[in-house]
Amino acid sequence: MKRIILSLVVAVSAFATQAQNTLSAEAVAVTPGQEWTITVSLANASEFVTFQADLAVPDGVGLKESSLVPTSRLSDHTVTASTRSDGTIRVVAYNANNTSILGSDGALFTLTLTASTALTDTEAQVVFRNLRFTDASLQESLLTAFIAPLAVVTPTAIANVTLQPAPSATVYYDLQGRRVNKPQRGCLYIVGGRKVVF
Repeated sequence: MKRIILSLVVAVSAFATQAQNTLSAEAVAVTPGQEWTITVSLANASEFVTFQADLAVPDGVGLKESSLVPTSRLSDHTVTASTRSDGTIRVVAYNANNTSILGSDGALFTLTLTASTALTDTEAQVVFRNLRFTDASLQESLLTAFIAPLAVVTPTAIANVTLQPAPSATVYYDLQGRRVNKPQRGCLYIVGGRKVVF
């Protein structure tokens, strides 16, 4: 009986610790054809040393090269992001000294995505899965997968239009005020309100 109660206490304790470790990302507004940044945060009760996370993105969405920026929570870690053959983006953080991720809540990293095609509301999401976190004793925790919705913003206006003046053709008039299409050399004309010799 004591063995069953002890096993139950250990199982509940492990479940409570697991439930307190969550990875999250806020919803992001996306304009097709442009780039946007996603901030990924970790709230952790456990002291993790390394992690791996896979981001499944919609077709036409990709990782901007060299856009991964770790926060100060990962100051002693090497953090990489790469696109796998199936199109998912894998983020990995590790270090050789088994240094724990700093703090217990807050942003871990940001990365920039680009959309080469228009997205529909039904496909506009990033699925975070295969969230594997490891502590210094090599105990692995698989965190709950989640979806970060992308709010598709359709442009409704044209912005930043710069008007260039049209090139003005020189208009020649004779001394009687009649327009001259083919001015002749050596003749006197009126151009822009002034008398000129062509």
